[in-house]
Amino acid sequence: MAAKITEKERHIFIENMFAKLENVTVESIVSSRIPLKHNGRHLLGLCPFHNDTNPSLSISREKQIYKCFVCGEGGNVITFIQKYKKISFIEALKEVALIGGIELQLDVKKSVSVDPKKQVLYDLLEDATKYYQSALASSQLAQDYIQKRNLSDAVLHEFRIGYSLDADKLIKYLKSKQYREEDILRSGIAIETEQGELKDRFANRLIFPLQDLNGNIVGFSGRIIQKSDMAKYINSPETEIFIKGDTFYHYYAALNSIKKSKKVYLCEGFMDVIAYFKSTIPHAIALMGTAFTKNHLKALKYLGVEVILSLDGDQAGKTATLKLAEELEKENIQYEEEAVRLVCQLADGGMRDAL
Repeated sequence: MAAKITEKERHIFIENMFAKLENVTVESIVSSRIPLKHNGRHLLGLCPFHNDTNPSLSISREKQIYKCFVCGEGGNVITFIQKYKKISFIEALKEVALIGGIELQLDVKKSVSVDPKKQVLYDLLEDATKYYQSALASSQLAQDYIQKRNLSDAVLHEFRIGYSLDADKLIKYLKSKQYREEDILRSGIAIETEQGELKDRFANRLIFPLQDLNGNIVGFSGRIIQKSDMAKYINSPETEIFIKGDTFYHYYAALNSIKKSKKVYLCEGFMDVIAYFKSTIPHAIALMGTAFTKNHLKALKYLGVEVILSLDGDQAGKTATLKLAEELEKENIQYEEEAVRLVCQLADGGMRDAL
């Protein structure tokens, strides 16, 4: 059973958090989600908690609270995020802490109730990530590659890049950690041979872990680093915890940088994100090789910052940029199309493989 936060801990934590918060206000959080208008000392907007047609949600800057005078919903910045996103109190605490750049003193993951079947997969993939990172350091082939591609320690650390030594070692390691074959298969990290043996799907590839919006490892992308007839990149299949339409590459890791810069670069692939990071722009994220979805839009809207559209310069990229711009406009999300690409761009508009 998940650990529970006590009422005393709850109040102490809120007091300490609000004492440290400077850039996270009710106004900034609410206005990033719904339009607000000045009304004397207060701000008014349509209440998102009922079918509001006449602005009834009032924001008090002085008291740092919100209140709807029709449905009665009210509270502070934490309760607004909790109710707006329909998440737990602890999850809302975590998000406010991230926005404000505050280190949580509570073990949020232990406090939040998670489906045990999913938690097994989160733990398994986290252990796999650590194994891959360790294997990277022990492989001369991988070390030669990252040096050739100028991947600094900062890049390796930020993106938790690893390496799969062969098809068997990871599986043996996971079994030694008492993970069942059923769960190893459910995670998407392994394939099953005709003989019923499990093999690492990403054998002999450089490994790029994929996180969900809450920072859990949910899958991987693997790149061949030697000449081969196999596909250059392969990704984890969609699973019960990895859904491409719910995922941005680097979203969770970039949250603090996004809030500080008040903008986010939206790229087409994760190699672009890494290229931006190498160019001292850490606030870039990328789609996961899928169409832009409502959940992607919701995640961008939550950030409450300007979106810099930085998709590929070919015709497909331009078409996607126009469609994205239309979706952002509908939600009143500020955006612009990047004028100058900071990663290598080909004359025909295509993007070079940054790695």
